[in-house]
Amino acid sequence: MKIKLNNISETMLITLYMRATDAKSEKPILNDKKSEEIISQIDYDFSKFKSAWASYYGVLSRAKVMDNEVKKFITKYPDCVIVSIGCGLDTRFLRIDNGKIRWYNLDLPEVIEKRKLFFEPNERVTDIAKSAFDSAWTKDIKLEGKKLLIISEGVLMYFEEQQIKQFLEILTDNFDSFEAQFDLLYKGTVKMSKKHDTLKNMKAKFSWGVKDGSEVVKLNPKLKQTGLINFTDEMKHHLPGWKKLFIPFFYIFNNRLGIYTFEKNKFIFLFISFSKMNGGIIMKELKYLLSLSGKHKMKLIFFSNIQYNWYDIVCCALSSCVSDCSGAFFKGEY
Repeated sequence: MKIKLNNISETMLITLYMRATDAKSEKPILNDKKSEEIISQIDYDFSKFKSAWASYYGVLSRAKVMDNEVKKFITKYPDCVIVSIGCGLDTRFLRIDNGKIRWYNLDLPEVIEKRKLFFEPNERVTDIAKSAFDSAWTKDIKLEGKKLLIISEGVLMYFEEQQIKQFLEILTDNFDSFEAQFDLLYKGTVKMSKKHDTLKNMKAKFSWGVKDGSEVVKLNPKLKQTGLINFTDEMKHHLPGWKKLFIPFFYIFNNRLGIYTFEKNKFIFLFISFSKMNGGIIMKELKYLLSLSGKHKMKLIFFSNIQYNWYDIVCCALSSCVSDCSGAFFKGEY
């Protein structure tokens, strides 16, 4: 069947082709038979990708690393919820499923429509036909107290920085906590779309890149970066013969996986009438609340009728506790 897609959506055929070609090889890296099955049903000129050996090993190594990182999360949280941003014709669920996870595929309506032609329905998989920049998709995610992992492969590099910022804000504004694993383009590659071994044959172009992933946190300081993996760490094990000479080059220009976490602040509001409590009880209760807030990543905001001189005494007395918590005690706010 013929497939017609817009500029960015068409790039999903690059990764599909690489996975399918790998499945036919003597020593497959992913051995993704589903991709091989899908590509056999698509009428498209894939010949333009045949000479793109750098992308071939790059795409497969990236998928391998991301599979492994997702598996680590699943091992830690076997019944977690995973959202694949800009899923395209990705087959990761079939490669890493443990029989318990809940999976959401998010992409534009035209892409989700194509997915339904190739994938059998699964009660634990939900397709969401919406843009990642439309916050409405977050309402379709049913967490039910489960841990959330958000992944994105081959997507963010095609959008402008302001759009990335908007996307990150959608995540932190609509979820209480999550881990995010983003495939990130090296910033020096952004202007090389016309020279890229696969993209040069398409209309899509790179728009945004990073150096070490800290750029994501700068766009949304609510996120905390916990990891960065250069996909060349995996790629160097698969490059054959003379192609290994390019390993130093790939360490500079290759994509990398940025790993981030987010925890929304929780607040405890309390009012203490100090006129009815003696100093010992005040110290005991406030120290307990401070230790509780540090343990559960909550923030204390208190109001009281405390006199100024007492306020200074309380702050000084509690200063020894604050070092065990994730903040500072000042002006009535922790």
